Amino acid sequence: MKKLLVTLAAVLVSVSAFAQGSVNFSNRTSAGDWKVALSTGPAAGLNTVPIAVNIFAADASGTAPTGASLASTTFRTTPAAAAFFVTSIDEIDVPGLVPGSSSQKFVAQFTGQNITTANVPLVINPGAPAGGGTPPAPPGELLPADAGLFASGLTLTVVPEPSTIALGVLGAAALMLRRRK
Repeated sequence: MKKLLVTLAAVLVSVSAFAQGSVNFSNRTSAGDWKVALSTGPAAGLNTVPIAVNIFAADASGTAPTGASLASTTFRTTPAAAAFFVTSIDEIDVPGLVPGSSSQKFVAQFTGQNITTANVPLVINPGAPAGGGTPPAPPGELLPADAGLFASGLTLTVVPEPSTIALGVLGAAALMLRRRK
């Protein structure tokens, strides 16, 4: 009886591995390099502050994330390689993604210190559709849905945020004004 249960569990695990597609995400792809940099500030063009990217499955419009983050990575902060990931995200297993599909949409969400969140629509490279894991097929790669991003790159805007001290001073001033009335 135990052997039957162990065999059944092994079959279910192996079948579930083939029931989802997998993709890779890097900004150095077969279609070209997709640089991501800051657009303003003293380090314009460089990522000298930690920037992270999270990958989500997208809604039907392909512009908004749904569910939990599938994977995340960070960017290099050295001037020579600031526009590229520290490590690419390999083998993101996507539940419900049919192996061989290129129709699933994804969203890359960029976050960092004083950086507004930027959602960038991604698609699976039609030339390398989603794989079924290893084996039987290698994973596909995610590309920006806007092909123009390869030529121009993506620039993230730094938004200065009020410091904690400035907010504290404003709060104290509001309390003083309220007490006088």
